[in-house]
Amino acid sequence: MQENIRPNVGIELISSHVGVHFFDVRVSNLGKGIAKKITFEFLDRNDDSVTEEAEPIVKVFCKLAMFRLGIQSMGINQKLKSFLFNFLTLGNELGTDIFKPFVNIRIRFEDIEGNEYFNAFVVDFAQYQGFSELGGNSLHQLAIEAKAIREHLVKAGSAGNRLAVNIFDSDDRGEEAEAQEEQIRQWREKHQQKQ
Repeated sequence: MQENIRPNVGIELISSHVGVHFFDVRVSNLGKGIAKKITFEFLDRNDDSVTEEAEPIVKVFCKLAMFRLGIQSMGINQKLKSFLFNFLTLGNELGTDIFKPFVNIRIRFEDIEGNEYFNAFVVDFAQYQGFSELGGNSLHQLAIEAKAIREHLVKAGSAGNRLAVNIFDSDDRGEEAEAQEEQIRQWREKHQQKQ
């Protein structure tokens, strides 16, 4: 019976679709039941409680209220996702080598009957050293291109809400045909004189 209502709250760091240097954090309840009274505790390598001053990466996580205040409830398969940090600026923000931070996040939560559970997530930034990405996300690039096209169309249509269009009618086609025939005639005369 208890297994049928057991929640399973986890955390993961995922590379953003924008680029390999941007990381999102996702908190998920992948269990069979609703998770309640979810709290996060930050620990060091020895499983001792750690503060923002001792481990600056904790401050990055605590910018998000869910890590400071906890989450009251998460439904089955519910996910909360947010941008967390940019690797390119993280070193300046932390004041240390970006591959040095280590933190163990202990997640405490309850099921609907008040049974308590624990989960853990270790963030060791040393494991990200050497990560790279070839190319870019094609959907993100497509969105950028679609935005550029839209902006050009807005500019084209903004001149009095009218598009400047050159209309090519039958008279224009006749004039073009006559001009082409004249060019061909001149070309033939020129080549006949050379022979």
